[in-house]
Amino acid sequence: MENTSFKFKKWSFRFLIYTIITQVGLSYLIAIYNSISYDQNVFSRNLQILSAVNIITLIIGISFLIISLINKEDKNYQIYAGIVIYPILAVYTLLSFIG
Repeated sequence: MENTSFKFKKWSFRFLIYTIITQVGLSYLIAIYNSISYDQNVFSRNLQILSAVNIITLIIGISFLIISLINKEDKNYQIYAGIVIYPILAVYTLLSFIG
């Protein structure tokens, strides 16, 4: 019988990648915004949707990382990348609310 246990570290790493992609998307949207040529309502809606996706993927990824550490899964680059990068992304996300 196969061991079909859920690998939290693998999913935490995937959500880390998704969070980075949404952060890049948010940065791109903000960088190309021009109030003259873009509708502010559409821009605001797109920004809110992408921000919500970013926050959800960040919370899920951090939760999976914590569960992985509690379950004492084997540590590899996925765990180490999560431990280093998730706090940076969390601070970056929190700073977007301030500014």
